[in-house]
Parts: sequence; structure tokens; C-alpha cells
Amino acid sequence: MEFETWAEERGFDLANMTDTQRHTLEGAWRADQDGGTPPVSTTEPPRTGVTGTEALDRIKAEATQENARRGAITGLVAKYIGEQPDRVEHFDKIGRLAIDGKWDVTRAELELMRQARPDAVGCSWQPRRSGCA
Repeated sequence: MEFETWAEERGFDLANMTDTQRHTLEGAWRADQDGGTPPVSTTEPPRTGVTGTEALDRIKAEATQENARRGAITGLVAKYIGEQPDRVEHFDKIGRLAIDGKWDVTRAELELMRQARPDAVGCSWQPRRSGCA
């Protein structure tokens, strides 16, 4: 059976495959034709322009940056909880939203500062006079 026919019968769209995908699928086709396991390729699949070490370096840098962001937000939350322990639930909620929502540290700090503002209970503003009741 021809490779193209074999692949189409199994639902593969050869027109939209990368060279690497096609190469792997051809190995499965050969194994199916031989009734055994696919042979080990002695040729390298085509390069995508990024070496394995470059990809790992990028992943490592992104993980390091993400860990630093999470650490900074966690530190800010701890600071505000230390200053106002009665608002621990509010600060915790903001910290979790910031980490899960991928907020930058500046936005997280701004939201924590807003939550830390004292409540203005008993104060009112009036057009001609102001003061606290």
C-alpha cells in the first residue's frame, strides 16, 4: 500500500504536515508494512532554526522570570499582611488573583495599596463644608 493512501485511510492530512511529522509518520507506515517496529532514523529531522540548548535557555529564562514575579508578589502580600493582619483574607485574594492572572508586580502592588487604605467611616464631603461626623 502506498504511503499517501495509508495515511489518508488513518485520517492524516499530509498537505498540512511539517517535514518532521511526515518523517515520523513514514516510519510508522514502514513498520506497519513490515509488521514490526519502526526503524530508528539515522537522519536528523529538519531544523526549525532553534537548537535544543537555545530552546532550553529560553524556557529556563522564562521560568526564572516567572518565579521572580511570583516571589515579588508573595513578598508584597506578606508585607501588607504584616502591616494589617486584620485584612489577611483581602490581601491573600489579591495575591492569588495577581499570580493566577499574570499581573505584573506594579499592578499587584497598586491593588494591595488600594486595599490597604483606611476606611473613611464617618467622614463626609459636602459642597460648603467638610468634616467627620
